[in-house]
Amino acid sequence: MFREITPDEAAPLLRYHYCPQMPANPRHCYGIEAGGAIIAAAVWCPISAGGRVYIEFAAMAKDPRWHKLQISSLISYSCNQLRRYRYGLAVTFVEADRSEGKVFSAASWEYAGIRRRHPAGIRLLGDIIDRPEDGAVHIYWKALNRFGKHHAKRLNLAHTGQELVG
Repeated sequence: MFREITPDEAAPLLRYHYCPQMPANPRHCYGIEAGGAIIAAAVWCPISAGGRVYIEFAAMAKDPRWHKLQISSLISYSCNQLRRYRYGLAVTFVEADRSEGKVFSAASWEYAGIRRRHPAGIRLLGDIIDRPEDGAVHIYWKALNRFGKHHAKRLNLAHTGQELVG
């Protein structure tokens, strides 16, 4: 069963995530419950870029005993719930050396390409919106309302498949 969960309910599952700490400022968490236990969690955090607030898919984790669980369905459920809060655009940054982000393609997200990190982090319209690390990230986005695609174009995300520099 899908449902909204608290950060405290999501936190124990993050031990299965490559970065086991709860992201800063978790605003929305959704999970899958089975047998009275949360078996998968998705954590969303607000980010600001270009003078607007968007929502970032910040972390997901699942109990490894449920290896056949379709995480893309949890992502889709989360997006449908987030529409209530009037976010126009959801984005996520997938570490290029860890994953290709195929789960986001399965959940009908748009691929914006690879962006190399600056020493300060990822920069969109002059705002730094991601923690500093080396390497590159795959960027995926999803319009949550009719303005979402406009926001993606404004942030230079709607250029599917090209390598983004900067």
